[in-house]
Amino acid sequence: MRHLEPRGQRHRRLTGVPEPVIRAFSQRRQAIEQRLTERGETSRAAAEIAALATRKPKGDVDAVTLAAEWMTRAAALGFTPDQLTSLLGRTRLTKLRKQTRGAASPRQTG
Repeated sequence: MRHLEPRGQRHRRLTGVPEPVIRAFSQRRQAIEQRLTERGETSRAAAEIAALATRKPKGDVDAVTLAAEWMTRAAALGFTPDQLTSLLGRTRLTKLRKQTRGAASPRQTG
């Protein structure tokens, strides 16, 4: 895909997404790195163990609620759905944006 750039062996990154947004949405990597730092470990094997140890169950969250939360988090970082649509060159987000307007994110309800 023309919108993805390689990031390591199995990962890709959407071209044009600001680095602060990437970091904010990389919660798994942050948890793994924190675990490694706490334990003073750096090996690949330790990273694999940390990945398993820090993995939380996914839980039951519907797609609309999850997308609403993602949009709220991204907007707080200054990255809007319009910017994402512009990067992708398509209007697929329009339907999702309409659906999420009525969905409250966990932060709004809790």
